[in-house]
Amino acid sequence: MFGAIEGKPVFGMPGYPTSCLSNAYMLLVPALRRMARLPPLRMNTIPLPIAQRIVSTTGRHQFYTVRVSDGQAFPAFKASGDITSMSLARRLHRDPGQHRKS
Repeated sequence: MFGAIEGKPVFGMPGYPTSCLSNAYMLLVPALRRMARLPPLRMNTIPLPIAQRIVSTTGRHQFYTVRVSDGQAFPAFKASGDITSMSLARRLHRDPGQHRKS
């Protein structure tokens, strides 16, 4: 939620730590950089194979925390309220949700 109260910006973030951190990277940081008249943050994109199968919802764009080892991305996500899994992650894996169920 973005808005203003008495001319001051207000940012409402989700309650779960992993959701809050993900939304901060994708929504809050770009907004704050624009407000500060800084250039957009360039994300470092590295295409890597996923070491383990990640089950996701078809048609739903999702992001997963991963750790990188031996040139592969390993899922670090455990549960949306688990901040420990976020501390182990070094990257985000983007799943555009365009695959079909088998």
